[in-house]
Amino acid sequence: NKKGYYTLSDRGIWTWADPDKKSDLKIFCEGGDTNPDDILLNPCLAITLQDAPEGAQKFYEWLTGDGQNYVEQYTLHNGRLYSKAPDHNFYPCRTS
Repeated sequence: NKKGYYTLSDRGIWTWADPDKKSDLKIFCEGGDTNPDDILLNPCLAITLQDAPEGAQKFYEWLTGDGQNYVEQYTLHNGRLYSKAPDHNFYPCRTS
């Protein structure tokens, strides 16, 4: 903009924003979905407990299975909001 200011935002906020409000803005830098060490990666994780109610477990199984197609196809203002989950163990839990 005229004052040289920058705004940090994630892809979801950028995509949700009204296109008319961001017509003079541009993306300066963005990350990707392929590198777990990307400092701009904004992952979302889903977990269930071993004793989770049956409905919670079924939802988790759907979300990590067929639901990935819905996640990938979810768009707004002609922009995709989310990516499918990466391969298993892409974001390994670190317990140490």
